Amino acid sequence: MAIRKINTRSPYYLTVKEEYVAPDPIVPEEGDPDPVVPTDPTDPINPPPTQSTQNLTYQCGNTQTLNGFVGTTIFTKDYSYLLADLTSYYVIHGTPSKLTFAFDGTEVTTGYIGSNEYDADLIAAGVNPAEINTTASTSVTGQIDISKDAESPSNVTLTVHSPLSNAYVQISNNCEVVPATVTGEEVYILRIVSKTVSDQSQTTYNEDISLNGSTVLGRPSTSFPLLPLDIVSSINNPISLTILFMNVDDWPGVAYPTVDTNDLISPETVPNSQNGQTVASLDYLNINSSNTFTMTNNYENLIKFYDLRWYKGEIDVDTYTVVNVCLVEDFYKNYGFFTTGLPESVAYPIVKNICK
Repeated sequence: MAIRKINTRSPYYLTVKEEYVAPDPIVPEEGDPDPVVPTDPTDPINPPPTQSTQNLTYQCGNTQTLNGFVGTTIFTKDYSYLLADLTSYYVIHGTPSKLTFAFDGTEVTTGYIGSNEYDADLIAAGVNPAEINTTASTSVTGQIDISKDAESPSNVTLTVHSPLSNAYVQISNNCEVVPATVTGEEVYILRIVSKTVSDQSQTTYNEDISLNGSTVLGRPSTSFPLLPLDIVSSINNPISLTILFMNVDDWPGVAYPTVDTNDLISPETVPNSQNGQTVASLDYLNINSSNTFTMTNNYENLIKFYDLRWYKGEIDVDTYTVVNVCLVEDFYKNYGFFTTGLPESVAYPIVKNICK
C-alpha cells in the first residue's frame, strides 16, 4: 500500500492499492432477461433463411414451378391400388435444390444440384457436403424417376428441398399407369346386360365389341372359340352377354370354362335362353389400367341401354367352371351406358384386380 499526493498544490493525500481489483459483478434481478450477446458484425457468413414446409398435389401431365420458396415442398400423388411409373423433368436456376422421389421406403434423389457458387452457403445451412452435387453451370436440367411397383401404400411423394433464398425449381411430370400381371388361372369377366328402349319390338344382339383396338366379339358369323347365342332383346325382355377374358393359348381343357350368371350382379333377372357367353384372350385386357371399350351401333337411331360390370375369378380345371367370382368394377351400372344414332359408343374403364 502506498500514500500518494494528488497533486503538488493539494494538501490532501489519497491511499491506493498497487494491484488491480475487479468491480463486483452486477447480478440481474429475478425475472430479468438474459443479456443479449451481439453478433460479430465481421462474420462473413449470413445466418440461413427461415425454412418453411408446404404440401402440394403432384400433377401428372403438368408443369409445376417453385420460385423463391425456401424450405421443403412435398408433392404427393395418390394412385390407390394402381401401379405406375413416374418421371419428373427438372430445371434448376439460382441457388441449389434437392429432389427426392419416395415410395414404400425406396428413395431416389438428385442430391443438391445447381451452381457450385453456393456450396459454402449450403454447408453453413447444415447440408452434408456428401449430398452436394453442384456444378459450375448456373442452370441444371435432368430427370428423376421412380416406380410404384406395389398396390400398397397408395402414395408416391416427390420432395423438393431448397434451403437457400432465390431458388427456382421447375418440374414437368409424366405418369404412366402400368397394367398388372396376371396368372394363368385368373379370368376376368365382362357382363353386358342390354335392354332396348324403343318403339321397335325387338332386335337381334349382334353388335361389334372391341377392347383396346382389338375386336373381341364380332357378329355371330365370326369364328370364336365359343359363339354367342343369336339372342333377341325387347322392351320387357333384357338379354346378357358374358365375355370371359382368359389365357386362351395355354388352356389345357377340351372345352372352355363357363360362369354361372347367378354369381354375377344384374339389374334384373335374365332368362337362361337370353344369356350368351364367349371367350376372348386376356391379352386384349389391361388390368389396373385404362381400357378403351367400343361398341358399334348397327341400329341407326335405335337407343340401346347397357349395364357393364367387370368381375374376376379363378378357373377350376376339373369342372371347367369359373369359381371364386367377385365384382371388381361396376363401371356403368343400372343401364348407364347407351348407344344412339352415332356409329360407335366408347367408354374407358379401369378394370381392377381386387374385389370391391
